[in-house]
Amino acid sequence: MANLRDRIQPEAVARLFNLGETTTRRSWSKSEYGRILRHQLDAPLIACTPCSSADALVTGDLPALAGSEIKTLRELLMHPAPPMELLRLTKQFFKEAGHCNDHPLPHEVAIVLYYSLIIVTWRQHREWITALNIQDLTSGIAWSLRQTWLDEQIRTLLEAGV
Repeated sequence: MANLRDRIQPEAVARLFNLGETTTRRSWSKSEYGRILRHQLDAPLIACTPCSSADALVTGDLPALAGSEIKTLRELLMHPAPPMELLRLTKQFFKEAGHCNDHPLPHEVAIVLYYSLIIVTWRQHREWITALNIQDLTSGIAWSLRQTWLDEQIRTLLEAGV
């Protein structure tokens, strides 16, 4: 029986981790965007926060989550009084995901969630957490609403706008 080390192919492992290569955004099919969006909405919030905040989420050291029943991005977006700090963290995550070429999340999905977080923050807290002006945000919302893969709750949230 062959030893595990004898069966490992270094080239395959390197490809798995993209060692020695410049990573680029995976090419997703638009038919996959709806599933990806739903996955992001229903995944634990820890998957939607910058790495620097992930440890705080795991250990419970993030004040925004103290005693919070919010566990997913969908719950955060639909909450009547979402924690401001958590909105800012997740907005920043999706902004970076939308602009980062090596992020696994499709740009289009990240941007829809980015706009959604800006809208929720404005509607629930009357705080403008973006450098975008209202015309650019409105244009982004209009683009988002043309996407056939939108989740109905996100579509409703975007339709309400700012």
